Amino acid sequence: MVIRARRLPAAAAAVVATLAAFGLGGAQAAPPAATAAVASGGAAHGIRPPHGGTDAAVLVDGETTVRKARTTVRLPRVVLRTYANETSVIKNDILSSSSPAWVVTHPGRHPGFGVFPDTRTTVLGFGAIPIVATLHLRQLVRHGRITPLTIRTKTQTVAPFATQPTHVSGLVQVRISNVLVDQVPLRVGSHCRTATPMHLHLVGISPQYNLFTGGPLDGKVTIPPFTGCGIGRDDLDPLLTGTISGPDNPLHMIQGILGTWDPKRPHDCNGCKPPVHHR
Repeated sequence: MVIRARRLPAAAAAVVATLAAFGLGGAQAAPPAATAAVASGGAAHGIRPPHGGTDAAVLVDGETTVRKARTTVRLPRVVLRTYANETSVIKNDILSSSSPAWVVTHPGRHPGFGVFPDTRTTVLGFGAIPIVATLHLRQLVRHGRITPLTIRTKTQTVAPFATQPTHVSGLVQVRISNVLVDQVPLRVGSHCRTATPMHLHLVGISPQYNLFTGGPLDGKVTIPPFTGCGIGRDDLDPLLTGTISGPDNPLHMIQGILGTWDPKRPHDCNGCKPPVHHR
């Protein structure tokens, strides 16, 4: 237990950092049937048909820092499908719009949604110890449908047509497995997860950020307590919760230019442009 008590926090920190940066926010895992339907596309791909707006897609990069562990992790690029400005209402000369979004599990003629690819994360703990873990992420599934992330914008309809900050929010589930510390397995078990979904909330400020042209999004994430970690009497929940969980973990994302979504084309995301990094 000495090895676990000293080294596991850094491993978990790297994995949780990866989660936060992916989300562009312990719940029980989705029911097996629903999970299978989402991963394979399901009857309606697990996402509802658009009610309006532009069926589009966008590329997103991200990184986050876990304050307690002082660990910063950069993420692989993610593709999101969104119904841009699906709903809009004008009140008091303010146009309020909402755009739901889903992560693309795999592109192509039969895309899947809601389940992130498994991510194998490697960092150096304590400056020298190699720590590796697998991260499993998914958007919440309720009644057979994937709960989307939501992008909300507000713009004046009269001069000077000012745009208020854009808010991106949503919930994701996380599970970790296959943790190795200096090539030594740590038995976290198959149900090691946060006790509640992680809530993500980012803000994009005009003119640096715009839903259609992209830009930086920033926020902070609270890492929930952990549950189900460990095998038998080896309860690792308190260790993970005490060393990783907590508020105010910085989250930074960069969105690229929005492109059209065409499921009939093999590569989808037509016109998507990679995010431009300014720092």
